[in-house]
Amino acid sequence: MPKKSPKNQGAALVYSEAVKWSRRLSAITVNLLLVNWFVFGVAPTNQLTQWLSPILVQLEPIPRGRVVAALLVLWYAFLTQLKIRWALWLPIYLVIFPALRIFWKIFKYAAGTLADQTRSLSEAGTATLPQKTAKTKRSFPVKQVWLVLFFAGLVAFFGLDMAWTTWILVALTVPIWLYLLKSSYNAAIIPRTLANTAAKFCTVTLDNQIKTFNEAKEKKQPTPPATITYRLVNPVLQRYSEEQIASVVQRESLAAFFGSLLIALVVSCCFWGLVGFAVMQTNNHSLDAYEFFNSGTFGEAILWAWGCMTTTVDFPGHMAPIWLKWLHAGILATGLFQLTFLLACFSVMINAESQRTIQDANKGFEDARAKLEQTQSLEASVMLLPMPSDKSRATIEED
Repeated sequence: MPKKSPKNQGAALVYSEAVKWSRRLSAITVNLLLVNWFVFGVAPTNQLTQWLSPILVQLEPIPRGRVVAALLVLWYAFLTQLKIRWALWLPIYLVIFPALRIFWKIFKYAAGTLADQTRSLSEAGTATLPQKTAKTKRSFPVKQVWLVLFFAGLVAFFGLDMAWTTWILVALTVPIWLYLLKSSYNAAIIPRTLANTAAKFCTVTLDNQIKTFNEAKEKKQPTPPATITYRLVNPVLQRYSEEQIASVVQRESLAAFFGSLLIALVVSCCFWGLVGFAVMQTNNHSLDAYEFFNSGTFGEAILWAWGCMTTTVDFPGHMAPIWLKWLHAGILATGLFQLTFLLACFSVMINAESQRTIQDANKGFEDARAKLEQTQSLEASVMLLPMPSDKSRATIEED
C-alpha cells in the first residue's frame, strides 16, 4: 500500500488538531450556555439563535429554528467525524470536559514528577501514531457524509412553502434511493438464508458443551446436565431435519424475496412521491389532470406514486402537459422493471441457489447431529461419576 506523502501527513495532522480544538471550544460553549441558562434563565436555543443571527439573516425566509437545527446536525457530524463511539460519547464529553481539564491540572500539580513522566510516555506513544496511520489508507466516507447532508436538509427544508428547497431534498435522495434499490436487488439474487447460520449456532453451542463435559471428566467432578443446550439445539435440528430442510430453505428464500420486493417498491414510491410533492410545490395545479389529489401532502403523493407504479392510476388526460406524461411513464417503467427483474432473479435463484444452500446446510447439520450424539455420550459418562465426599472434597481443595 502506498505511503502518504509528508504533505498529506501534515494536512492530516492539521485537520486532526482542528477537530480536537473544535471539540474543546464546543465543550466550553456548551458549559457557558448551561451556566447562562441556570443563572440568568436564558434558554440555550435563544442564545444560539442570537449568536448565529448574522448567518440566519442571510438565509431568510427559511425559519431560524430550522436553520439552527440543520447547522447543529452538521456541526455534530463534524465533531464526531461520523464515528459511532464519538456519537455516543460526545454529549457527555461536551458537558464534563472543563471539569476534567481542571481535575487534570490539579492532579498534575499534585503529582509533580510522576505526572511529567506519564505525560512524556504519552507523548512518546502518540509520536508513533503518524507512522502507524501512514500504513493504513482511509477512504473518504461518502455515504456517511451524504446521509448527514440529507438529514440536515430534511430538518431545514422539509415542509417549507418554497419549491427550491423541495428539489434540494430530491437531489439528496437520489443516491440513497439507488443504494437501497441495489441492496434489495442483491438480497433477491443471493438470499441470506438462515440455514447456515442455524447450523453454525448448533455446532458452536455443542462444542462449548463438549468442552465442559471433557473438563469435568478429566477432573472427575460431576457437572449439571446439558438441559439448556438441548432446549436450544433440538428445535433447530428438528426444523432443519433431512426430510423438511428443502421446504424450509425454499420458504426462507421466498420470504427474503418478498422482503426485497416490498422494500424496493416502498423506497421507489417514497422517492417518486417526493418528486411529485416537489412538482406540486412548484405549481399547485400541475397534477390536476389526474383528479387524484385533494390535500397535496407528501403522504398523498406517495399513494399517487404507488398507483402509477402498479398501473392502478391511469395516464393523465389529453389536457396534461407532455412532461407530466413522461414523468408518469418513468414511474411506471420503474415499477415494471422492479417487478419483472426481481421475479426473474427469484426464478433463477430458486433453481440454483436453493439447491446449493441445501447442500451446504446439510453438511453443517450433519456435523451438528454428530456433535449432539457425542455430547449425549459424554453427559452419560460424566453423570456416572461419584459425588466426592466431604473428606475428598477437602483434599481436592488443598491440592
